[in-house]
Amino acid sequence: MKEIPLYGGPSLRTAKADPGTAARAANGDQGQMLGGSIQKAEEALQGSAEAFARISDFGEMQRQEVELRRIRDESDAEFSRMLAYAPGTKDSVFNNDGSIIKGRLDDLAFKFGQRIESLGGTFFSPEVAMKARGVMESVKASLPERYWGLAAKHQLSVARQAFETNLKLAEEKEDWGGYESSVMGGVQSQVISPAEGELRLLRGRKKASLQNFNNLAATNPAGAYDLLDSEDYKNRFSPYELDAMRRKLASQARPAAADSFFNSFVLTRKKDKGKSGTKNDGPEWTGFYTKKECGWIRAFEAGKGAIVRPQIAAAAAEEARAFNPSLSQEESEVARDAYIQKYSRFGLEKEWLGRQWTAADDMRKKLKTPTIDIKGRLNLLEKKGTLLNQQAFNAENQPYSDEEGWKSGGKFRDEFMGQLGLTPTETNKSAMAKYMAYARANHAAGLRSQISERFHSWRENDGKDATQAEQQAKLISLTREITGNRDISFVDEGVNQMDSNIANARDAQRSRFAQWAVKSGRKYWVDSSAQEAPMQRVSLGFDSTRKDLPAGILLPREMVQDLFPTHAKGMIESGNIDLSARPVVRNADGSISTVRSISVGIDGKEYLIPTVSEDGKVLSEDDAVKQFKKTGKHLGVFDSPEDATAYARRLHEGQDVLYGDGLKDYVVEATFDNEHFRRFRVVGTCEGDSPQMSYAVARQGFYDAGRSFAVDMRIIKGDTDELMKQQDAALPTGKAVKINKSALRGLAPYEQAFYDAGKKYGVDPKLLIAIAMHETDKGTSPAFLRKNNAMGISPNGGGPRDFSSVEESIDYAARLLRKHYLDKGLTTIAAIGGKYAPVGADNDPRNLNQHWAKGVRKYYNSL
Repeated sequence: MKEIPLYGGPSLRTAKADPGTAARAANGDQGQMLGGSIQKAEEALQGSAEAFARISDFGEMQRQEVELRRIRDESDAEFSRMLAYAPGTKDSVFNNDGSIIKGRLDDLAFKFGQRIESLGGTFFSPEVAMKARGVMESVKASLPERYWGLAAKHQLSVARQAFETNLKLAEEKEDWGGYESSVMGGVQSQVISPAEGELRLLRGRKKASLQNFNNLAATNPAGAYDLLDSEDYKNRFSPYELDAMRRKLASQARPAAADSFFNSFVLTRKKDKGKSGTKNDGPEWTGFYTKKECGWIRAFEAGKGAIVRPQIAAAAAEEARAFNPSLSQEESEVARDAYIQKYSRFGLEKEWLGRQWTAADDMRKKLKTPTIDIKGRLNLLEKKGTLLNQQAFNAENQPYSDEEGWKSGGKFRDEFMGQLGLTPTETNKSAMAKYMAYARANHAAGLRSQISERFHSWRENDGKDATQAEQQAKLISLTREITGNRDISFVDEGVNQMDSNIANARDAQRSRFAQWAVKSGRKYWVDSSAQEAPMQRVSLGFDSTRKDLPAGILLPREMVQDLFPTHAKGMIESGNIDLSARPVVRNADGSISTVRSISVGIDGKEYLIPTVSEDGKVLSEDDAVKQFKKTGKHLGVFDSPEDATAYARRLHEGQDVLYGDGLKDYVVEATFDNEHFRRFRVVGTCEGDSPQMSYAVARQGFYDAGRSFAVDMRIIKGDTDELMKQQDAALPTGKAVKINKSALRGLAPYEQAFYDAGKKYGVDPKLLIAIAMHETDKGTSPAFLRKNNAMGISPNGGGPRDFSSVEESIDYAARLLRKHYLDKGLTTIAAIGGKYAPVGADNDPRNLNQHWAKGVRKYYNSL
């Protein structure tokens, strides 16, 4: 190290003389006087020199202190600039992950340490010189520690900023593995708390699942529907969110239907003229009616409609006000349409009927428990200062919670001051106080948003019928959970009184509806031209347990048995065997038997007895008789062998329906308004009292599999293919997408081919069309015009393949996409493009494949 002279003391010490020498040189008194004068002069000179040295040393010390302060301020300014640089950049002191680059701190400390060394200084006093050297060394040695302390204080905000940036980058790249790694790293480095880390992971997984759903919805809507029924999605999303996603699928598939189950009731009853050819003949009234309504019909047929019209108006007003308070909004709208349609046929004006229903709707709304004032309650908590998650707030704002931290805030601080219009003259203390108020308000707003979102989600699903007291309890529970504050509570006794009033009014309305339903429950079929099977009111839901069943309906076992009455001609006594629990015997021809039987004459009566034992063994006739005499079990007692044989035949048919394939001969017809109906193939039996549609029905229509619908239903036996032909033709399949043909240009004549291929292989027709539009430039490319290649098929990296027809190329591509892409998990346009048109392929010298995904997505969205 360079030696710097700190003092000039030796020259002053040389000037100091020995007073004894001068005194001895003088003789006598005169000499003594002269010696004293010299001594005084020397002492005065010595005092002046020492005073000069002290003043000089003090001035030098002051100069050094000023220089040291200036150097330290310059170093702080340069360090603040380095703190403001984005992490990972050339001059930043932080890596991309927010960790400190120690080498940068050491370089800066060395730079300013050299400037301190170069200060030098000359001192007369060795003691002062040593003190000055100590001050300089102390300042120099403190630089690395000072930089490290300031960087560490700033590091949390930088690390958090880097953490947020990495998360956003992972989201944009759809790198959910990287997203989870960033969150786990943030927890390990204590940038975020474990609780926040868990919340971030849940949000990330939710976003990943939502993105997967959206990607699948674009290419395989039915597969996306299956996701919503998986346990993973049920655990990750609220019922409200799942329903919104399902409705999105339904809206994409059937924009006009907009997710209404009853919009699938597309068949209508024929309104042919009656036998006499007059307008009011019987068939016009074909449908199911109550006894009172049948009387009105007879009056109309007799030309006396005007006489019964006042009765009809009174009944319409009564029915409107006797509404079922438990109906959902959708069910209420369906009931309204059926109500207006029914009474308008009896000559009442639709406008008047609409007013009756609207008046009843106002009553219905009063019976719905209103949602509590969430905003007011949360405002009250915020005023009290309890709408705060203290742990999260401290973690977010710790770097700026004291003046030192605020002073080193760098770029963030400057941006904040600019946003709030704070001037550079604002003191750190004042600016920090304003920031903390601003941060607290922002924090409370975030909590308010979370609490409100979760409360409303609960209210629209599990809590839709909740009383105000239950709502208030739920709000308290959610607020405690989200804020971590267990002391939160509300005091509002008024909710209990309101709940009591609404409950009483709702009970009164339920009683009114029950009385009306008793009078209107039984219906009679009116049709002068044909015999119809009886109609019964049922609640029709979905069965999600057997997803392998085809689209159709499952009938309860008891309902199937009712198709075959237990009493028959010539029957003296009904059987005493439970037919629903018979053992099944597999026959050699592949058929099954449960009621193989013979009839035997005993005491002048013909007994029908089973030839299958309780444990499923086939018995000989003698063994069957022995079993009957031992157990007394029989299938019925008859007057004659002929009656017993006829019943045995009917019994076999009934058991074939229950256990065999006899159900294939039955169709269920359901209606909700006497005019529109839908047919279902019967595909099996189910437990319970209510029929259920198979999961495939919900999947095809994107319906809410948890819902049930009130319909009038009857079972029809006949040629099911013929019965379903009209239904299949009326329900649009594969044609939900409406395309502007002018946008397709040269591809427009082949629109149906895209639909047919999509339906055949389960590929979204929009995807096929979008690929064709991109590959052929809307049907104008040479490969399309000369080789009928509509899909850009180029096998083995060669040129475009020749096809005998455009339709063949579309069918080939649809089959290819299903087998080698969709079934392999490549369900997004980007994923398909990576294989269908890989970047860098040998047959793509101009590197056009890099635009494939973007181009196909553009056309897909335009459709």
